[in-house]
Amino acid sequence: MPFWSRSAIAAASFCAMAMQAGAQTYPAKLIRVIAPFPPGGGATEIIIRMVAPKLQETLGQSVIIENRAGANGAIGSELVMRSPADGYTLLYCTSGTFATSVYLVKNLPFDPVRDFSPINLMASPLTTFVAHPSVPFNSIRELIDYAKKNPGTLTFASAGIGSMQHLTGEAFKSTTGIDMLHVPYKGAAPATNAVIAGQVHIYFPGTSAVKPLLPSGKLKVLGLLETRRFAGMPDIPTVSETVPGFTKAASWFAMFGPAAMPQPILLRLNGEINKALKHPDVLARFDDAGIAAIGGTPEELAATLKTDIEKSGTLIRALGIVPE
Repeated sequence: MPFWSRSAIAAASFCAMAMQAGAQTYPAKLIRVIAPFPPGGGATEIIIRMVAPKLQETLGQSVIIENRAGANGAIGSELVMRSPADGYTLLYCTSGTFATSVYLVKNLPFDPVRDFSPINLMASPLTTFVAHPSVPFNSIRELIDYAKKNPGTLTFASAGIGSMQHLTGEAFKSTTGIDMLHVPYKGAAPATNAVIAGQVHIYFPGTSAVKPLLPSGKLKVLGLLETRRFAGMPDIPTVSETVPGFTKAASWFAMFGPAAMPQPILLRLNGEINKALKHPDVLARFDDAGIAAIGGTPEELAATLKTDIEKSGTLIRALGIVPE
């Protein structure tokens, strides 16, 4: 056998042994969780701020969260992609970071499927279908009837072109056969403020953003964009009760690591996150904020990601949206 072949085999064996040894002692130092968006409130912050302390308790090491915003999540994601696959640098991201960014960001520096190790599909925020109080309808059925009699007069807000709200609104239009004008804003907060001010008629915010506004009558909720009703708002019907089969665009939060993470480390992290998601304190906070804990296996997250990339791509191409 040539010397270079023996050297290559020896080097590969040494690396494998080193990774295995590292997995057995993991974690031995601080763990960084990169969040590729600005710090803020809502479900995005609640999920990771509740889960991280539980991981710290069970793993026995500090777990810190670093916000690295920019380029629709690409800056923080690329940082994790280029980090060692040793379990000490993780990525906490949304479906928008991966499932739609491949169609919205020009020259994306990573492949969401190839360049990352799926760890855990953590949670999904429950989403509402709200309207300004002045609109002349109080249910999804009344909205559809009104829109068909008055085509092109209704507007709906989103957090930006290609966002979950944009794709959900377009899917609702397609499914029901109505026409609504899309009005994109630069983020969820401006979009929420726009519907409160009556600048647009309809929006699709998370329940955590809506619940504090209901007592004042600033918004009215027409439906819930989920497969079943929410215990915290039991009188609000789901949109699918009126429009069978309708589902919102992908909306989830998950944990990933760099590609080729050692299986023992990946499974350790997956198991500890699953435990955290079942903790009574976490579930109580999620219930109050309107967040559904999911969890599951790395394989289930991988399958969800691939499915949502395909679904998002079909709708984005149909809308003629091009990467920027």
